[in-house]
Amino acid sequence: MRTSRRRALAYGGLVYLGLALLAFWHVWTSSPAGSLTCPCADPSLSVWLFQWPLTALTHGYNPFFSHAMFYPQGTNLLANTGITGITIPFIPITALFGPVVAFNLAVLLAPVLSGLSMMWLAQRWVNFAPAAALAGLLYGFSPLFLFHGAVGHLYLIFVPIPPLVFAALHELWWVRNHSPRRVGVALAVLVIYQFFIGTEVLTMMAIATGVTVLIFGTYARWNNPIAFHRALRESLPGVAVAVGLCVIGLVWPTYFALRGAGHYNGPVLPGVTTPSASLRSFLFPVSGTDFWWSPVTRRTARPTLIGIPVALVVLWALLRGSKTQRGLAIVFGVLASMAVGSHYSFSLWHYVGHWGLLINVMNERASLLFFIPLGLLVASVTESLSRAPRGAWLAGLSTVAVVSPFATNAARVLPYGNVKVWHPEWYQRANFSTPAHQVILGFPFFTVSADMLSVQALHGTSYSVVGGTLPQWRTVDQGPAAQGYAVVKWLASSRVTDPAGGGDPTAHPLAADQRNFKMALEYWHVTQIVVPRAYGWTTSPVARPPAQIATWIAAATGCSATVVHDAWTFFPCRHP
Repeated sequence: MRTSRRRALAYGGLVYLGLALLAFWHVWTSSPAGSLTCPCADPSLSVWLFQWPLTALTHGYNPFFSHAMFYPQGTNLLANTGITGITIPFIPITALFGPVVAFNLAVLLAPVLSGLSMMWLAQRWVNFAPAAALAGLLYGFSPLFLFHGAVGHLYLIFVPIPPLVFAALHELWWVRNHSPRRVGVALAVLVIYQFFIGTEVLTMMAIATGVTVLIFGTYARWNNPIAFHRALRESLPGVAVAVGLCVIGLVWPTYFALRGAGHYNGPVLPGVTTPSASLRSFLFPVSGTDFWWSPVTRRTARPTLIGIPVALVVLWALLRGSKTQRGLAIVFGVLASMAVGSHYSFSLWHYVGHWGLLINVMNERASLLFFIPLGLLVASVTESLSRAPRGAWLAGLSTVAVVSPFATNAARVLPYGNVKVWHPEWYQRANFSTPAHQVILGFPFFTVSADMLSVQALHGTSYSVVGGTLPQWRTVDQGPAAQGYAVVKWLASSRVTDPAGGGDPTAHPLAADQRNFKMALEYWHVTQIVVPRAYGWTTSPVARPPAQIATWIAAATGCSATVVHDAWTFFPCRHP
């Protein structure tokens, strides 16, 4: 039995790998060392995050904190979406092939490993291998993957841990075939590892687990008190071990993320309405967010899409299904209540979404979790159909019906496109190996393009940069340089409000703006300002023209611009 299951996992993995290669075909057939799926901030940040652990290892730096971005205060990679649980194991790949290849490989493997994890879980529930493979397919290549895979959100698409946590909890509370202490150790390792992949998924997983255990615990206590107390008594040692190890393993990382150097408080996107799923988005392909840098996000459906056939499966399970199938449908309903918009009174997020750190959790992404019970339910129903007369035909037809909404959604966006990493000539020819530490204020700035992080990663983060990208790019997080940072954002983008109340920065470089800008340069210890004379294909249309920026900087600093390698550069220049 184990051999056949392993063989089925191997075949399933090959299928998942083939689908992943199809999704990222253009990247891997063009230049995996120099192209990404999206000309946007998040893949560029991820490339940077793959380089930093290698830099930290070779120079003896802290892998969870860096001064290379947001110099001099630095950035906290445990407060950020640091994905260190992925980037650190990929250090050998980064060292051999570079951070862009490492990132592209991780993105390629993310749905494969996630699908295999879910398939393994499904094999514990069903014996029909195709049904288990279908569960892995729905989870690993869910609408959430299609939506976030295009923009490189590894912390949302590299999700093999939640199905394993589900399996550990199922073993601990219901099956109890293994030592509860061993299961508790495994559960703690999984939770700790998920912390280093992404705390947003961990937070939603904790809430979902608590609510689900509460509901089913109450039902079990009411239905069979003797069995309930026995299960509670036998699982308690495992729970104690898991909680104890998690406290020991996460007390310092949690403190560092919340109170350590470079941490931040408050909403990451103040004043911005985060995506919120509607009931309609569960049944029909409601379009996603329209971003100029990622047309895929407006072509693919929202992550909550399950389609009408799956909705009918859930309804049938509630009305006519077995006790197990009904339980899975109820768990799906609980998790779905997390994903729907907080404006619905029955939504769990309607009541808890404003609590503390939850303000930075986008509850729509809980759709990731409800594909676990949903996949198990679909696998169970498919297996049941396969045992009926002409079962192979029934199972095949039901599979086609279930998969069709997802396949239609995927056909609209796959394969993803590819965009070459913009590498300005000045950076290609600059010498970053000199002993003196270099701090660069580069344009286009991060409010209109984050590709400079990819460039910095390609140079081994051997120099530091002013600013950076989400979530630490708020003006309020810039300390004594906040006013000067606001001037830089205004200078970089025509859509940022002018601190002095005007439009054209060359029309009136007011003394207050000049003073704040120069004070910020001193605080940042800037050694070079670089403005490429032509912006690249990854720069937002709202970016100010480079000549306009260079003219303002010259007037503000009193330094003459020098054209070097097709870029206006400033400094060395000693101003009062």
